[in-house]
Amino acid sequence: MIYYSIITYTYISAFIQLFLITYIINSNDLERKEKRKLIGISALVILGTIFELLDKILNGMHINLIEDFNVIELIIALLVIVMFARMLKIEDVHQGRNKSILIEMLFFIVSVIIIQLVGNTTEFLTISVGNLMFVLYYGTLKHETDCLTGLLNRASYEAELKKLDYETIILILDLNDFKKINDNYGHQAGDIILQKIGKVIKRTYQRVGNCYRIGGDEFAVILKRGEKLKLIRECENYDDSKVLERLKSMLQAEVNEEHKSEPLFPNVAVGGATYIPGRKSVTEAVKEAIKTADEDMYNEKTKMKQ
Repeated sequence: MIYYSIITYTYISAFIQLFLITYIINSNDLERKEKRKLIGISALVILGTIFELLDKILNGMHINLIEDFNVIELIIALLVIVMFARMLKIEDVHQGRNKSILIEMLFFIVSVIIIQLVGNTTEFLTISVGNLMFVLYYGTLKHETDCLTGLLNRASYEAELKKLDYETIILILDLNDFKKINDNYGHQAGDIILQKIGKVIKRTYQRVGNCYRIGGDEFAVILKRGEKLKLIRECENYDDSKVLERLKSMLQAEVNEEHKSEPLFPNVAVGGATYIPGRKSVTEAVKEAIKTADEDMYNEKTKMKQ
């Protein structure tokens, strides 16, 4: 009966990993380099299940697989370290939106492993489930991320707008004369500029908001919960217009620095508006805020061209 349970756990664990490998190979959201890493993790788990099965069967026969060296513990430790390192890097790309989910996943994996190691009842089924959670979470992040700039994409932006339930500021950003860069220097040069713009926007606003690429050369920022009030206090003026001026000047300072090293770096027009929930439906309130932000952005573009 014990061996039957061991074989069942091992079979389920290996099946989960084979499913993940198939999912990873056929996924269009993952880059080839990332696919190799994730497949490597799954292969490591399959290897661990095989060692676990052999270890338990041989221990039942009073045979030590490796004297004074627990192979299973080592594999588990390496797996957790690799997964945790990947989580940290991925979450940085995703701008910390789902950090609580990562903490819960990591707590689940580590706590169960510690309990099992202390009780000497290590099961790789636990690791397989944790790895499944990780890969599916990773795929979701990639699906919500713009592949060129590394910012969140339009689908993520629209999903966030639908659930806005707090007072905030929405920024709309547009590059000036970006078409000239593509026409005169080619789309490859344009892509490089977009990548640099993405880094500048993220560096400028990531602390206070989530950053999105919502079109070819159009970007957006939605301030996180509570950040608007913090900025108002820092401005020492309870006026949204002062906060908007500060947000615009923050980006302009970064753009000016980029101009020193990159002559092609375009100016960025920034428009903003306050979103206030409750007065209207979420859809109507969001449309009104975006319309105001767009108008403000186009006014900024006009001023820059004069």
